[in-house]
Amino acid sequence: VFSNYKTFCIGLLILIGSFTLRFLYLSDIPGPMFDEVFYPAWGFKYFTGENYYSVHPPLANYLYAASIWIYNQLPWIDLASIDSLTFEQLPPISYRWLNALFGSLLCLLAYFFADAIWKNKNFALIVCFFVAIDGSLLVDSRFALANLYVVFFGLLALL
Repeated sequence: VFSNYKTFCIGLLILIGSFTLRFLYLSDIPGPMFDEVFYPAWGFKYFTGENYYSVHPPLANYLYAASIWIYNQLPWIDLASIDSLTFEQLPPISYRWLNALFGSLLCLLAYFFADAIWKNKNFALIVCFFVAIDGSLLVDSRFALANLYVVFFGLLALL
């Protein structure tokens, strides 16, 4: 994956920084923001079996439904039965953590993509670093916005 030990260590530091920027204080942002009132709410409706109409493709909604379910399966989470909750009662981290994970892994994808195109490990590390600190990608990674999945799976398809 990484050609030498130095490149590996720098890449690992960038990846750790990426995870830190995206997960640190993720649960401190209160309530749904921006389009979080739509996509995670629709995912929650998928999860609870409630009918609704959306013109958007359902992948992000399915991912948010899975994210909420996985979060509620964690042994240290003590929530009432998920069926008795409303979307507003869900902890926002239950639908935000998946975006933070995908956003962090996007740095790794960017590294592999840049390395595959330019065959230069140093340039790939720079690309990885800029993806890790990009403001727009940070916002998309810290909130449950569907834009990040378009970028992630689009880049994955190019590999």
